[in-house]
Amino acid sequence: MRADQTLKVMIGAGVLAAAFAGDAAFAQKNKPQRECTVSASGVDFGLYDTLSRTPTDTSGSVSYACSQGGGALSVVISIDRGQSGSFDRAMSNGSERLGYNLFLDVGHTRVWGDGSSGTVTLQDKVPGNDKPISATVYGRMFPRQNVGSGRYTDSLLVTLQF
Repeated sequence: MRADQTLKVMIGAGVLAAAFAGDAAFAQKNKPQRECTVSASGVDFGLYDTLSRTPTDTSGSVSYACSQGGGALSVVISIDRGQSGSFDRAMSNGSERLGYNLFLDVGHTRVWGDGSSGTVTLQDKVPGNDKPISATVYGRMFPRQNVGSGRYTDSLLVTLQF
């Protein structure tokens, strides 16, 4: 039995403002304003074969950029748990669940999450030149899951902190 599987990475603007020491009004007035953006392409697993003994691997991407002013900027990019509520992520079709996960590495060893529960975040230094940087999101759907046919989906939030 085969099922049509799709995972869409939903984008949200999760920007944390930097904290200033000393006179906040002075710091705000004299510090260049920095802005960052983040976007993502969905991770589409295509058709899933419940009898296959090998995992279904695919990829998507997260792109981010920061505005000029003040040199390089440290950023942290996290991906939430999705609708399953845990980092044992699952897509759903009604009451049925289809397990998958997202990874920061091609070897599928580091689960891309929020830094909790054994997950990791992407940490980078971004030059303030408004040029987008792209990071690959490696997706893996686990083999031999006994699920019915249909469209399985999950929604995730990608957050950029700077």
